[in-house]
Amino acid sequence: MGEEEGSQSLNISGFCALHDAHVHLAFMNDRIQVAKDAAEKGSMLFSNTVVPSEFEPHAAEMQPYSNVFVGLGMHPWWIEADDSLRHDILSCYLDLIPKARYLGEIGLDFGLKHEHTRDAQVEFLTGICRQAAAEGGKVISIHAVRSAATVLDILEETGCISTCTCIFHWFSDTGSSLNRAIRAGCMFSVGRYMLASKRGLSYAAQIPLAQMLLETDDPEGEGVTWGYSAIAKALVSAVFSIAQAREKHPQGNQPTAPKELSALLSNNMHRVFL
Repeated sequence: MGEEEGSQSLNISGFCALHDAHVHLAFMNDRIQVAKDAAEKGSMLFSNTVVPSEFEPHAAEMQPYSNVFVGLGMHPWWIEADDSLRHDILSCYLDLIPKARYLGEIGLDFGLKHEHTRDAQVEFLTGICRQAAAEGGKVISIHAVRSAATVLDILEETGCISTCTCIFHWFSDTGSSLNRAIRAGCMFSVGRYMLASKRGLSYAAQIPLAQMLLETDDPEGEGVTWGYSAIAKALVSAVFSIAQAREKHPQGNQPTAPKELSALLSNNMHRVFL
């Protein structure tokens, strides 16, 4: 961490509580303590799972913490190419949707490592979005790697984009897909991983503030001790990076001071999740 970033991260006097719209608490050994500490700080956390079998146990352990929202997930990395196994998992997922207001992490990944399950991913996401659209009122965190146009096609064709709140997490696709998602009214959760690239910084300057949330997408793997302080630091760092991006990029909206930006993003989280 550079000297300037470190000094900014400490200068948070007057900041309201910051919220994480995409985190993986189930990967943390200390997730109960993290949830408690977040509650004490007034911080809301959208905890995304990656397979359906994670959902009910994780939702049960987080039930005492009203600041934690557990998503029913089926990450595209975990989708099987085997038809019989995939259909069993999809059936399990669809059976759980009525129990879940929050869905995530779901989506498509057409990167080289996961291209071989492309058709299976599309089948899975279409089935999920069709049922979510019929039930309505879901809040959905969406993974879209080299696939945002296809994701948007599915959201529109199933009607999910009209009846649910759709959040693109860590958006990294083309500018035309970004503009299409903005016009469709999608939300975007933005964090340090997205902001580490020039494209991500440019997108952070272009996304309307009313459609932006913060995220960490941490941790990267299972079985780690994390601590709420790591989440808070990452969120604060993201606020300053977004504020700087909106000042530097001429195509951005009006520059926003970090304190004002944190309040706007906090209000967005309340509006979407409560």
